[in-house]
Amino acid sequence: MSTPPTFVGVATVACREMGCIWSKQKAPVPAEADALEADPVSPQTTPSQDRVVAQGDAPSVGEGERGSKSGNAEAEGATGTPTIQLAGEAPKAATAAGAREIGIHLEAVVELHAKLVQFNAEHPEAEQIVTTADVATKLIKPATAKLPKGAQAYFDLVDKRHRGKPSVFVSHTWLGEAIGLLKAIIAHGEGVVAAGGAPPVYYLDLASVDQHLVDQAAGTSVMPFETLEQEFVGQIKSCGEVLVVAWPFYDPLVIKRAWCIFEVVAAKTHGVPITVVTPPTEEARLVDRILEKDGNEILIKVMMTIDSSKAEATVPEDLANIRRLIERGVPGKYVEVDAIYKEVLRRWVIDLLRKLEGTFEPGSHGLMQYVSQCGTILDRVGDYDGSIATYTRALTMAVNLEGADALNVAIVQQNLGIAYQNKHEFDKSLECLHKALAIWLQTLGPDSESGANTYKNLGDTYRKKGDSDKAIECLQKALEIFLQVLGPVHPSVARTYWSLASAYHSNGQIVKAIEYHHKALEIKVQQLGPNHPSLAITYHSLGNAHRVNGEFDKAIEYLHKALGIQLQVLGPAHPEVAWIHSVLGLALQSKGELHAAVDAHRTALAIRTTALGPAHPVTLESQRCLATAERALAASQE
Repeated sequence: MSTPPTFVGVATVACREMGCIWSKQKAPVPAEADALEADPVSPQTTPSQDRVVAQGDAPSVGEGERGSKSGNAEAEGATGTPTIQLAGEAPKAATAAGAREIGIHLEAVVELHAKLVQFNAEHPEAEQIVTTADVATKLIKPATAKLPKGAQAYFDLVDKRHRGKPSVFVSHTWLGEAIGLLKAIIAHGEGVVAAGGAPPVYYLDLASVDQHLVDQAAGTSVMPFETLEQEFVGQIKSCGEVLVVAWPFYDPLVIKRAWCIFEVVAAKTHGVPITVVTPPTEEARLVDRILEKDGNEILIKVMMTIDSSKAEATVPEDLANIRRLIERGVPGKYVEVDAIYKEVLRRWVIDLLRKLEGTFEPGSHGLMQYVSQCGTILDRVGDYDGSIATYTRALTMAVNLEGADALNVAIVQQNLGIAYQNKHEFDKSLECLHKALAIWLQTLGPDSESGANTYKNLGDTYRKKGDSDKAIECLQKALEIFLQVLGPVHPSVARTYWSLASAYHSNGQIVKAIEYHHKALEIKVQQLGPNHPSLAITYHSLGNAHRVNGEFDKAIEYLHKALGIQLQVLGPAHPEVAWIHSVLGLALQSKGELHAAVDAHRTALAIRTTALGPAHPVTLESQRCLATAERALAASQE
């Protein structure tokens, strides 16, 4: 009988209590706001064994860190003959909407894929088709060159039975791999048909746009603002779905291209359903990656890299027009655009995890391991109910496979406890964490690293529940074990110092809080340098503690350090940046620098009004802080 796989390692970490990283509804509040939240323990696997491995103290979310699409994209029901403006050319007529069927059926996509494969088989590697742009220049344009001008799009080559009015708009990047794009579309179409749906008809610009008229591959075509606003958005609206091709899964190009981001926002704004797909080969690779060490981080990192303000486009004029439309038409501008795209990807992650579960043998250790990892990922993307339900299933599997006192059971209990903590169901969190601790103590003894992590999570939960004394007791126990097992400069020691500082702050022992904040800072600076993104929260918390202690110069110094890092990492319009401005305003006001305080509060209010809306509670708090500072300034000038 083989030995069952076990979670190896220790449990977990804490992250900023700033809400889900893609939700603008949970912005932090200024002053003494709670600043830490526990991260789930992440089961892992090793290449040589089917083993479930618990993640150690890895940095958490909060602490750490195409050519132009212009073409005959007609709006449904449009009248007259719209024009497409090319760079350096006079306007050219585009066919009126409805006059031509510019979408291609699944059969035509399969045929195009076959032609691509055949082309590559007949050419040396240096001449083969790699990117979507290569398909246009090496395959489509030569194949359509002899067609009548004005009718040289790829769909003009397609059998009339396999083209029609588009029902699905394909969002992709021209820099991506062509075979992956077509395979993803084929998988989507086959899935729709297998589920009994109507066969999709795809608006794929590669095939639906005349590449002789609009040379997308060269990246020289410019879409006028009016065309972008009316006809291009009209094409998205006329389709019943937008299909986003995310490839590769670990770093999808679509999140970096302005066109792709704009298409998703246009669809969301006009109520067009959005589906995210990745090629089947990528799905298989994703399963393998999830089961690796730190595999639960891979999709989270994708979310964290979304920054629409830094998205690129091949044609500068197109980028300027897209930015103009976003800035004019989206109330929250880039912060809201980022939130929209992150929510789309969040739903994709959840649906994809459910789908991939079917690749495991029912009742197997591999399935238990995968389900545990899924619980961690769902927790990280803010689906706490889904995470709790998933961890509960994993717990049942672990007990059935290994017994109630197995190490795997302790790991899942701890994960479940952290998920309850993140949902602020503290009593349930404590129940799960105490069960995990009992298994650690019985199996590993009183001084294990895994037990220390559970003591730390217990301390964080007690602190959030409002029991600072009990929190300090558990955190001191965790610190004692960490120092013994890991030494004085380990990241877990630094994070425990941070949690202790927060507990002492909540308990009113500000001097003690400052002491532990400095201990945490010393370790982090030694390991990461003074400007690492993960130091922003430490500088921020330390600055706030000095402010509460009446040490305003020190408070302002550390808050400026936090602000400098977050401006570089998040940009000037992020709610996290507003939080620092708000606390900085309080420190400046207390010091008597009233003009600077008013400026800081105005900046915080402006960011929050744009990002969260004027009626959000945090925005209203900024209004009150600004009004107080303005009254103080006016009184000083009388």
